Amino acid sequence: MTTDVSPENAKYIEQLVKDGAFDHECEALNEAVGLLKIRQRLRDGVQAGIDQADAGEFLPADEVFSRLENRADEIGHAALTKQ
Repeated sequence: MTTDVSPENAKYIEQLVKDGAFDHECEALNEAVGLLKIRQRLRDGVQAGIDQADAGEFLPADEVFSRLENRADEIGHAALTKQ
């Protein structure tokens, strides 16, 4: 597969390789594609949430915040026990 990128992007990738961030241009492009995949999964997840909310399938805000606080406490506790 051959890939054409804009001159600006090509220059940026070349600079990343020159600066040592990547060994080869293809590594930079592969990471870029990986980030695009992550972004698309996030967009899909957000859209799924919007669709659920539109269908009336959502949790009350106080329950959401309570769950978030509990999860943050769990993460904090786990981080402290690792030390």
